[in-house]
Amino acid sequence: MDERHFIKESLKKSLQGTDLGLTSQMVGPVLTYFLHAGRSAVYYLHAHMDHFLSFCLKAEKTWTLIDPLYMDQFESVWSGNAEVMLKEKYPAHRLTIKQEKGDILYVPPWWLHETNVPKGKKNAGFNIHFGIKRQITFHIAELVNHWFGDATFFYSSVPTVQ
Repeated sequence: MDERHFIKESLKKSLQGTDLGLTSQMVGPVLTYFLHAGRSAVYYLHAHMDHFLSFCLKAEKTWTLIDPLYMDQFESVWSGNAEVMLKEKYPAHRLTIKQEKGDILYVPPWWLHETNVPKGKKNAGFNIHFGIKRQITFHIAELVNHWFGDATFFYSSVPTVQ
């Protein structure tokens, strides 16, 4: 048995009877893209209810990921699209991942995350976000994007994170 087949079968066994919403509950994907020099599109800790794949097309970036079990260790505010961490009350365990050109990263729902691009580097990539059925805010975000295009006003109530 080759390694790929072994991993696939192992995952099927461990997830048997578990519906993570990865296929049966998904709604149409939303594509986001980024082209950034010296910093990333989202350089502050935040979490959202959809899960997504992040594709790195150029250079590298570093992800900081925090299990949602640690969300209570932060003061945060809801932006209308994501829970934005304002202040860390207690240290939370972090996972650091260096994503290089050609890498694809899967981020599960509600995982806190931020990215960092090395100073002077230019990063390019895109994310495909998958909402889950009955997630009303995901549908609202799709409609806002369809009607208004640029949805930056969505974030106008979020205080600047220092």
